[in-house]
Amino acid sequence: MPMDYRSQIDLPIPANHDKSPIRKQEFDQHLQGDLHIQNDGQLNQMLVMTSLGPRMMFPKLNCQCDMSYYGCDCRIVFDDDPPLSGNPRDVIQVACGIYSTYFLLRNGEVWSCGANNDGQLGRAVINGHYQNGNLDQMTNLPSSVIQIAATDTSFFALLNNGDVWCAGDNTVGQLGYAQASGSATATNLAKHPNLSGVKSIFCGKDFTYFLLHDGTVRNCGNNEFWQLGRFVSPGTAMMPNLGLFPLSGAKKLVCGDATTYIQIGDHEVWTCGNNAQCQCGFTDENQLIIPPRPAYTAPIPIRDISCGTKHGLVVLNDGGLVATGQAGVHAYPQTGSQAFTEISSVSGIDRAVASNDYSLFLRSGSPWICGHNLQGQLLPGTNTSPVLYRPFVTLEGLPFHDMSTGERSSFWIQSDGRVFALGDNFYGQLGFLTAQIINNFGTVDFH
Repeated sequence: MPMDYRSQIDLPIPANHDKSPIRKQEFDQHLQGDLHIQNDGQLNQMLVMTSLGPRMMFPKLNCQCDMSYYGCDCRIVFDDDPPLSGNPRDVIQVACGIYSTYFLLRNGEVWSCGANNDGQLGRAVINGHYQNGNLDQMTNLPSSVIQIAATDTSFFALLNNGDVWCAGDNTVGQLGYAQASGSATATNLAKHPNLSGVKSIFCGKDFTYFLLHDGTVRNCGNNEFWQLGRFVSPGTAMMPNLGLFPLSGAKKLVCGDATTYIQIGDHEVWTCGNNAQCQCGFTDENQLIIPPRPAYTAPIPIRDISCGTKHGLVVLNDGGLVATGQAGVHAYPQTGSQAFTEISSVSGIDRAVASNDYSLFLRSGSPWICGHNLQGQLLPGTNTSPVLYRPFVTLEGLPFHDMSTGERSSFWIQSDGRVFALGDNFYGQLGFLTAQIINNFGTVDFH
């Protein structure tokens, strides 16, 4: 388990010392040797002195000392150890509602913050509503959470045994079951009574998809634009309307406001739902696509898909970008509404996330953005004018491995688990104490 040690001496460090992370089992083999710790004058680094000589440990966690001060307490966390509870560098996923945010830590904990009008935070909050800086843990969840998802006003947690726990708004059946009280909201986090064997969860604005381990797909919620891809009364509260999706072989699903993308195999994207801005990928169809139908066949395997409010993105294995729908204010490098089209000016993309009028990209571990910046969700310290495909530079300079967006905010997860948050914080959805953080960014702290 991780242990704390106190710095003891200032040792000279050879220029060619080994910078690879020290592993717990390796350390155990030399536990009888001399052990000393020191900050070697570099941000987020410390050295572990073993009988084999100096070893670099990166990053240095929770050390408040100056760069050149050696008399501090530094915590060693070996790279194969279970993480420490509540460590701000342990975040592996962020899920966003419209004014609420959820953080999944590597140890299975889930933390939430923001608006709680419908009990979507899954825990008791002062005044039953939002409080700025109300970030806290959902203590009544089992610790074995492996994925989280959120509609605008409801929350889902997937456990490693395939069970689903949920809370929040259910006025259009987005939870997929009827509460015993008949209330439109579930203010207490509870196990879903009608689901088991779930592999992944995907949420749109007010509807939800569940991919099961047996390959079948079930969904529930609002069907006003036929985003469920099956024939249930649109726009009505069909509780519970948890039903079987009429398409098998789904490899991945993503949901926008009222549009759904389904990846079948490695090359095909099927769509259903709202197509008013060609976000389903069709220019010569009606505004609503029902039932789901093939919309794009990729020439090479697909790496990633994403669906936003008015546009969608497909990333190919060679890093190429394919987009459809309305580019809006530079939501992708194109103008007008169109079917799936390769964006020849873009290359080297690893992942993509489509939101309202903006998009987020990972390119060789670096964050890139384009689109509208009205709430400051794209670039810290800049004006609110649209930007077209440019990098977002952080102070840390470490690679990023994931990203997530809300309607007015965005989140970037670094490779060390630290989360950068940008945008509007009026409802405390960024997890900060300040009431508003537009045109700036901060790091979410779980202590």
